[in-house]
Amino acid sequence: MQLKKSVLAAFAIGFSSLVGVATVSTAYAAPAASTASVVVAVVNYDSLVQQSKAYADGAKQFDAKFKQRNADLEKLGKELQTENAQIEKMKQALDKDLQSGKLSGAQLKSRETSFQQKAQAFEQKYTNYQMQLQKLQQEMQDFQNVELDRVDKAVRDIVAKYAAQNKITLVVDSRAAIYYANAIDITSQLVKLVQQ
Repeated sequence: MQLKKSVLAAFAIGFSSLVGVATVSTAYAAPAASTASVVVAVVNYDSLVQQSKAYADGAKQFDAKFKQRNADLEKLGKELQTENAQIEKMKQALDKDLQSGKLSGAQLKSRETSFQQKAQAFEQKYTNYQMQLQKLQQEMQDFQNVELDRVDKAVRDIVAKYAAQNKITLVVDSRAAIYYANAIDITSQLVKLVQQ
């Protein structure tokens, strides 16, 4: 679940650059030949991306690729926490016996050796766990970067095609526009298209 949230957050943050529709006449003194009007549209790009089929497909692929490995590493992490607690108790008992003087030299040496072996084995397991975790995180990040590019391209292609078909000259992300009077919000029309 945390992985999915991570991908969703990355997709939502990664895409924000398109906006809505309005007709604007040039208000400045322009040459007579350039008096054509500009049609501007606004769109909620984050919403568009998050509702797109490409985004949903990417999230499914992400889950299929990383969900089990993440669950396995979470399980291993919990096991290591338990093992660490056991080793800590073993160390405390060894310290207590050492201070009490109840054990003979051979008994004490045997327990110290046993403790050191378990501590070294744990340290090696923990180091291996950390390496696996870092590798998984890097693979997830790489996957997200590729998917962000793929989803962005798919959504932008749909927006461009829609804009061309509807003679829209400029599509702007509604979050990027400070003010847009008389602009047409085309988000709902585009959501239908990106969900196909």
